[in-house]
Amino acid sequence: MLELLAQGRNVKKTAPKSMTDAQRKRSVSFFIGTALLVAGAICLGVGIFAWRVLPPPPVKVTTAVLTTLPSTSIFDSGVTLFAAVPDHRNPPAPRALGCRLLAGGGPSTEALTRPVPELVGSRVVDGTALTGVVDLRHPADGAQLICDGPAARASSSLWVLPSNDGAADQPLAIIVTALLLFGLGALVHPRTRSI
Repeated sequence: MLELLAQGRNVKKTAPKSMTDAQRKRSVSFFIGTALLVAGAICLGVGIFAWRVLPPPPVKVTTAVLTTLPSTSIFDSGVTLFAAVPDHRNPPAPRALGCRLLAGGGPSTEALTRPVPELVGSRVVDGTALTGVVDLRHPADGAQLICDGPAARASSSLWVLPSNDGAADQPLAIIVTALLLFGLGALVHPRTRSI
């Protein structure tokens, strides 16, 4: 009889503890699931905003004249200087173009980064075939470009164009991440998991 009473006491003592563990697990699942759903909603909002951001407009560059560069955003691929060159497989070196960037009244810096041909490709503007010659990336707002080298003077057409003329990859990646976060949040959250 005493043994049964002792066992009953043990059951009474362990039952509230197991309920506390279950409640703790449910609270943690609720918190993690809610955090994932909120993160998914934020990513979705950022992705939709990024999808609506327009690419930088094309800007014609005149040799030996300061040209204001278009503003870019973190959601686009930046800008590249394109030029009409005799051989698109062997474009002139950036140094031969003599391009310099001026930003905020500070000292000018040479633009010496050659773009990756497979990434920027080639373009046609006003019936002229253009090849990417200098990668300008994301210049500061209000930055200006001047190109007065021999290769720039020899080119019949110079344009600053978006580095990637297709749809940007970042917005799609952000939206896919948002959908994954929604899925994980639904799996973890106790309310949606019980449906």
